[in-house]
Order: sequence, then structure tokens, then C-alpha cells
Amino acid sequence: MFKKDPLKARIDTEIHQLLDLMGQENGYTDAYKSMASHVEKLMELKQKDSISKDTWVTVGTHIAGLIVILNHERAHVIASKAFGLLKKTV
Repeated sequence: MFKKDPLKARIDTEIHQLLDLMGQENGYTDAYKSMASHVEKLMELKQKDSISKDTWVTVGTHIAGLIVILNHERAHVIASKAFGLLKKTV
């Protein structure tokens, strides 16, 4: 049903291979630090295309606000004379 992106699958396998190699390496060597930086870059690349939760929340609140405004306008019609009276009172 859901097909996984082949690029993301390849990135996942590379990350797992690097983590396996890091498990065999001493944590204080330059090779370990290099592998750790590669894993970090691959993780950033993997999450680059995904949309953050903050963005989804922002989109959701904007859509909810539009729905509230449209429902209010449908239920409570504002006559054109009301705008003229509003200008006179203010």
C-alpha cells in the first residue's frame, strides 16, 4: 500500500552500516568521529523532506480559523448598511 522511498531506504541502510562499524571502533579515534559526523549528515538528509510538526500545527490553526470565519459569515450575514453605520459611529 505505502511504498517506501528507495533513497530513504538506502540512507537507512547506510546509517545502520555506519552504526555497526561505530560499535566496533573505539570512541576516541578520528575514524569514530568521522563516522559520527557522517551519521549526523545522513540523519539530516533523511529528515530534510519531511514537514515538521510545527508547520502542521500552523497550517491546522489557519484552516480552523478560516472555517470559523466562513461559518460565522454564513450564519450571521452582515448587511452593506452595517458597514456605513460603523463608519459613522467611529
